[in-house]
Amino acid sequence: MVLKVCIIGSMVPYQNAGPAVYVDNLSKELVRQGVSVCIVTWGPEKKEYLDAGRKIYVIKAKRFRTIRAVIKARKLRKEYDILHVNHIRTVNTAKHFLKKPIVLTVHGYYAFESVSTNSIKKNSVYFDLRLRAEEKAARRANALIAVDRRITDFLVNDLKIEPKKVFHIGNAVDASEYS
Repeated sequence: MVLKVCIIGSMVPYQNAGPAVYVDNLSKELVRQGVSVCIVTWGPEKKEYLDAGRKIYVIKAKRFRTIRAVIKARKLRKEYDILHVNHIRTVNTAKHFLKKPIVLTVHGYYAFESVSTNSIKKNSVYFDLRLRAEEKAARRANALIAVDRRITDFLVNDLKIEPKKVFHIGNAVDASEYS
């Protein structure tokens, strides 16, 4: 039986930042490993296409893209066994609407990064709300991938997530692109 994974997240070429590159590389590697992959992403126009063995569903969404992506994933739920997401808001929304196992890749520290960008103050109700949302998402996910050891430690030691749910898979570089 072929494992089928649906990934919700930003995607190259619509965004060429870290999480989009991560989704692109992860999905290509999963296909190479024999996994069936569909991706729900957002872009300037709605479309569906195949690329590198992946089914890609682009939703047109400037606002409420997390909710719209989860709604699309709900329509596709017969096409996959596991949902893979890259943001805590997606976990909390998906857990409500979907009855599928969820893997969350944790790329950073949601509440603390909001402080570092001056979006919120550390000792504020907004900081506490974001930290609680981060913890809730980590608890709701069936498994977590931490992209570095410090995030692994943060999840286990600070958010008190069961160590058996947290897997460290470090970000990597495709060295062939530099040869």
